[in-house]
Amino acid sequence: MSVWAGRCPVCGALLPQVAAPPTPGDPVPLSPRTKPRRARWPAVVALAAGSALVVAVVGGRTVGTGSRSAAGRPHPPTPASATTLDPQLIHRTLVEAEQGRLRIFHFDGTGETDLNLPIGPSHPVSVGDAIVFVADGQALATTSPQNGTLATLGPADRLIPAVNPGQVWLVRDQSPGPVTVQLACVHGPGVQCTPLLTGLLSVPAGLRPVAPVLDNLLLENTNPRVTAPPLVWNPFANRVVFRLSGSFVEIVDTHLSQVAWRDGGQGSCTTGDQCPLHITDLGNGNGNGNGNDEIIPPPPDAMGYLGGGAFSPDGAYLVAFTSAPNELNKARPVIIRLGEHPDVQAVSTLLDVGEPLGAAVWDPTSDLVFVSGLSGSIVACRPGDPTPTVLPIPASYAFAVL
Repeated sequence: MSVWAGRCPVCGALLPQVAAPPTPGDPVPLSPRTKPRRARWPAVVALAAGSALVVAVVGGRTVGTGSRSAAGRPHPPTPASATTLDPQLIHRTLVEAEQGRLRIFHFDGTGETDLNLPIGPSHPVSVGDAIVFVADGQALATTSPQNGTLATLGPADRLIPAVNPGQVWLVRDQSPGPVTVQLACVHGPGVQCTPLLTGLLSVPAGLRPVAPVLDNLLLENTNPRVTAPPLVWNPFANRVVFRLSGSFVEIVDTHLSQVAWRDGGQGSCTTGDQCPLHITDLGNGNGNGNGNDEIIPPPPDAMGYLGGGAFSPDGAYLVAFTSAPNELNKARPVIIRLGEHPDVQAVSTLLDVGEPLGAAVWDPTSDLVFVSGLSGSIVACRPGDPTPTVLPIPASYAFAVL
């Protein structure tokens, strides 16, 4: 999971209030409204991505061209026929959360289904075979968004995926009182569990969880004026197990015991907020310092790295972002193959960004990574291939892939 999603600059609109959801574990009764219509997806989407579900929280922005929905949002341009899509994409389903509703687009040409839900500013995450998102202060999970079947996990303001299959951390940090976390589980194919695995666990005062590190949580200071490095906290024993060192600008992402972060020490960052990128393996540390730390060189025409990024699920790659040479408000994705000698591959696409920040989410196979800026379209990239594919999906700083 990437920290950028918590910084979405356009997702803070107030949403309509609805009745309280059912108790955790109970299905949520919904009445899907299905609109039979021909598929709207162009034939240029020809990726060997398998069956993937893309969920995007787009915050109600108006992007692109095409026919408009009743809510005033344009659809992507209409293709000639759904049969022109790559056969491996026919079973893909696109789900967008917009203006308090889920919009589910069926690539097989059967139409579009809308589910009215008060989606909050927290981004959705993929957990095993499910998508989990926050609506009206509750974490909801679905393995079948097409038929509207949802299960309530418990109260949450935002989500952090856990390292164990089917598990997710529910974070409460938008109300007075201590920040709390609660470990929840999605009952589904391959995972048998109850919705809540723990009670409420209070995070140490002045800190907030941002990412998992093995079974622990990485905590950063809630005061933006404090530049103290993050801590690794064991929520079950309520104790700090690792203290990082350095001048942290941002936690980019984590994978098992690895932490990708940007260094903001004096003189480290250049114009445009380009900073050194570190990957630290806390599994090789002694509880203090930075364990095994490596600085990733930027491409030859870049001075450093911008915010945002994501490890691939298999840990073989990290996607990060650099500034585009001679371009303002543009970010360029970079795919880094990790290992003894990291290989940095710049992708030949530029993303429109409103701040020095990009968004990246991998598909579960680690074969594709989806990147986005503030406007335009979501772009699919493949390791080893510098040429991306622009998807007919509006840009978003908060989306998930299943």
